[in-house]
Amino acid sequence: MGRQRSAKNKNLPVGLYSKVVNGEERWYYRKKDGKETYFPRETTLDKAIEAVLLYNQKHRTSIEAILETKDRFNIKISDVWSDIEKTISKERAGTARSSMKTLINDLERFHLFFGKQFSKSISRGHVSEYLDKYHGASSNNVRNRKLSFLQTVFEELMDKGYMDENPAKLLKFRKKESKKRKRLFIETFNKILKAAPTHVKVAMQLALQTTHGAAEISNMRYDDCEFFDTPLLWDIKSESYVNKDEAADETLVVYGMLKIKRKKNQTKAASAVKIPITAEIKKVIDESKADGIESPYIVHKAKKPTNKKRCEKTGKFVTKVPLGCSHVSQVPSQDISKEFSAIRDALNLTTLIENPDYDCRENRDAPEFIEVRMESLNPRERPSFHEIRALALFLLEEDNTEDEIKDDTSARAAHSEKSTTKIYLTGREKWNTVKPAIVKAN
Repeated sequence: MGRQRSAKNKNLPVGLYSKVVNGEERWYYRKKDGKETYFPRETTLDKAIEAVLLYNQKHRTSIEAILETKDRFNIKISDVWSDIEKTISKERAGTARSSMKTLINDLERFHLFFGKQFSKSISRGHVSEYLDKYHGASSNNVRNRKLSFLQTVFEELMDKGYMDENPAKLLKFRKKESKKRKRLFIETFNKILKAAPTHVKVAMQLALQTTHGAAEISNMRYDDCEFFDTPLLWDIKSESYVNKDEAADETLVVYGMLKIKRKKNQTKAASAVKIPITAEIKKVIDESKADGIESPYIVHKAKKPTNKKRCEKTGKFVTKVPLGCSHVSQVPSQDISKEFSAIRDALNLTTLIENPDYDCRENRDAPEFIEVRMESLNPRERPSFHEIRALALFLLEEDNTEDEIKDDTSARAAHSEKSTTKIYLTGREKWNTVKPAIVKAN
């Protein structure tokens, strides 16, 4: 048997429902396809019942009405939401903390908006209304991601038989917008670096040398470094490591390997990478230890007690481990990004942007780039910590005369556009070892 109607709607004809909208009770009719039509505000219950009975007599047979009321798979979303939410969260387990936070917010919004609706009554119009309500002012790129999220949830409902079609797939994805965030130039990088506290400075230098983002930098541990017994030299001709001699080029000297696992594309083979520890990377690692703070993480800072409640057993203040971290000294990735942005804004820096008056055919005399104050840009347009990754890749490719990006550059950044492959072979992860490289910052 299907769910019975609420006591309030029990004696109403099939298809007639009421809902409180902006503090006012409104009568509406739900058709067989799930589309809902509201009666005018001034419509009384008697008039609504009369209209629905006439409509049902013409468009719904008594048998159809009985079948509709006994569809046990046409359930209220809130009644099965716990299982749906648990399944989706489990499938996304292991993703970056920021991604999980976004997923939790999206799931809460979905339940708030669709929770009281019956699964088979949700239409394309409801999906459009949801996007307009929560993401109406967002960019096309954000809207597309949220539409993709809705498709995922409805797919789960369909898989359990609660929906016959995916209403989110009836909406089209909008054209992707070009990236608005401005480039980070090496001059700006060095100014921020000079003003940064030690842990941010270490994070910035690691990002530049490894080409990885805040999420990976935050999780870099000292035991991720596998140092050689003695430094080795990368031989360009044989593309192998040989014993180091006194006349060796310091830029080719390698002290060990730094293992990095990129969370964003962790299901891809390219996500696990070993980066040679050059003199520059070793220098950063050594500098990170100079503060005397005992921490397993390369990027770290001392934490002050944040919990005012005394521990019942020891009588000492309790220091909380930051959310998403495993040690009190670990610096969360979002904190790294926020501190970088705060320093950037405090320095009142300038940056280069594309000149809107420049035209390579009609106005060649105009400069291609013009200098503007960073504060004049929208915060979303100002170069963030993540732009260090792009800067590093640009500097590595600067001397490349070929059109194709070097394979080693892509491998270093853990980038992959190839088909997803398994990263475990005979029970062990396959690491991509890349050639040594020092990113020139001056």
